[in-house]
Amino acid sequence: MAAKKTKRQQEEKLTPSNIDYVISLLEAEKPITKKDACAILCIAYNTTRLQQIIDKHKEKQARDASKRKFKSSVNDSFKSKLGNRNA
Repeated sequence: MAAKKTKRQQEEKLTPSNIDYVISLLEAEKPITKKDACAILCIAYNTTRLQQIIDKHKEKQARDASKRKFKSSVNDSFKSKLGNRNA
C-alpha cells in the first residue's frame, strides 16, 4: 500500500517546471530571497530543505541528460551498422 500524503505535501508545488523557475530566479542578476523562493514552492521557510530540493533537481537533470546522450549515441551507432549492412 502506498504511503498516504499529508495535507502539507499536497499543497507543495514541487513540479520540475516550478523548481526550474525558482532556480532561474535565484541565479538571476538580482536574485530573489530564499524566503520568496520557499513561498513560490509553497514550502515552509527552511533553507536547508530548499537547497536539498534544488540539488536533487539538478542531479536528476544531469542524470537524465547523460541518459539521453548515451541513448542517442547508441541509436546512431546502431543505425550506422544497419546502414552498412544494407549497402
